[in-house]
Amino acid sequence: ELQLITDKYYKLKNDLTESNKLTKEFEEMSQNVEKLNILQKVVSTRLPARILESFLHEIANQVNILLDDFMTIRFNVEEGVDIYINRDGIERLASELSQGEKSMLSMALLIALKKNIPWDIISFDEIDATLDENNKSKFIYMVRDYSDIVSNLSQIFIVTHTDFHDDGIDVKIINL
Repeated sequence: ELQLITDKYYKLKNDLTESNKLTKEFEEMSQNVEKLNILQKVVSTRLPARILESFLHEIANQVNILLDDFMTIRFNVEEGVDIYINRDGIERLASELSQGEKSMLSMALLIALKKNIPWDIISFDEIDATLDENNKSKFIYMVRDYSDIVSNLSQIFIVTHTDFHDDGIDVKIINL
């Protein structure tokens, strides 16, 4: 009976040693998994956010060049993507703009986002409907500036119900 108890003791001791070894391996594996989770979070969340932030910064710079002294924009990416506008020293969300201001901003954003796409003909359909006379000329200058930065652009068409003064740039205006 002493031998039986001794055998059980050594078996339990071996089982305990094996259990401690497995526990240690499990803890090491858990630490590695945690490190991988952190790395995955950095790669899947922070890295794309930095790339997006850099991309949006470049877009904002291009839009600000196109909009010249009309307004400036900045993107806020803290909780989604918000567009802030600064006009006459007052900053507000893009959703608070007038319809004409939204039209100008939309066109500038479209131009900035599409700048690198190889297209040779562009048409704008009644984009000026919400613009006042002063902003119509700003819009035509924005289109001119866009045509200057896109090397393969050969023709721009603007469909409108109002008169535009093209100031000698190569823009075909179709009055309806």
